[in-house]
Amino acid sequence: MTALARPARRGSRPRPGARYPGAPVTAPPRPVVLLLGTDYKAGPWAARSLRDAGYRVVGAHTAGGVLAGGRSRACPAPLRHPPAGLPEFRPWIEHAVRRVGADAVLATTEDLVAAVAQASPDLGRAVFAGPDGRQYAALCDKSALADTAAAAGVDHPRWVSAWPDLPDDAPLPAVVKARDSGEAIDRVGRAVICHTRDELRRAVDLFGEAGGRPIVQELLVGRRWNFHGLARGEGARGFATEVVREYPRARGITSLARSVVPPPPFAALVDSLVAATGYRGPISVQVIERADGRFAVHDVNLRLPASVGLTIRAGLDLPRLAVDDALGRPLATPPAAPRRVAYLGVDGEVRALGDALRGRGAESPREVLAGVARVLRGHRPVLDPHPLDPFWIPLLGARALRRRLRSATPA
Repeated sequence: MTALARPARRGSRPRPGARYPGAPVTAPPRPVVLLLGTDYKAGPWAARSLRDAGYRVVGAHTAGGVLAGGRSRACPAPLRHPPAGLPEFRPWIEHAVRRVGADAVLATTEDLVAAVAQASPDLGRAVFAGPDGRQYAALCDKSALADTAAAAGVDHPRWVSAWPDLPDDAPLPAVVKARDSGEAIDRVGRAVICHTRDELRRAVDLFGEAGGRPIVQELLVGRRWNFHGLARGEGARGFATEVVREYPRARGITSLARSVVPPPPFAALVDSLVAATGYRGPISVQVIERADGRFAVHDVNLRLPASVGLTIRAGLDLPRLAVDDALGRPLATPPAAPRRVAYLGVDGEVRALGDALRGRGAESPREVLAGVARVLRGHRPVLDPHPLDPFWIPLLGARALRRRLRSATPA
């Protein structure tokens, strides 16, 4: 039997969207966002943000993942894509945006941002909330960033290329790190702090033998800041975070931080970098405040930060702003000052506590826990990942297994 629409009652008014009384109400279709990198820390936060903003989120994570992969409560069944560095990635994303009817594409990891920016895939009617190839090279290549900073009148630590030959004028003390940004650094090693020429030589050799392109950068000691926000071609809007701890310590990913109003010189630095490149999209800038009060840009990432949960809870819904801006939608006005929020990267501080219990590093277990308590006191805590998320334990287990397998693989 064919169901018929119930006739309208006498005197009733058509419902919104109805073409005639009694017709079914049809809501306008929700814009679709293809969210790449749901298996990284920013992925679940971005999926929840976009879903709550009224977008239909189609997530995707790297094929070959184990256990939880890129699943979360906001994105329980993500697609799988080839690794960003493979030639198959470009045809995959060109097919995926058409298959899911994507209006926008947002990436959460450095490798994925680089892959889309540098490959320039044909996205059809979809827009990419990120950089083009020129902007990515100018801000994310650690050697080109020095030139961009100089052109923008921004301070930057002195550096030299260290491969294949280590120059005689390499600065000391220094940090040895990969020239390229992205998850590839996990394959060649994290940054290494060196105080002597012998330490420098050994670190450079290790990076080069692992397939990296090492650079030697002047070691800056001072207060560490991050700016997270939305670049809009001539400047940026966003908040700063004071980095209290990282894991690994002094050279890793933020594990403890507090939201703050960016100091005026810091905000001006970010605006100058954005204006020099005309970039629009999410931006994260790492800065060190020197002892004399000058701010020096250390790194730039044109993606959502790993600690985007802090930014969202502080009042700046960066995933939504990035997609709204890319689609030309009106933007919500963020508050003049961020809410008092403290970010705790649970996996980083748990690993730091494990190191302390094993006698590794300079901290005792008591010092690790006391540091966490000091940062959380008086601030609204943001736990990332949240212990009540049913996917976080298998996800952390998968990452630990990958690290163990990598360390067991012969060179």
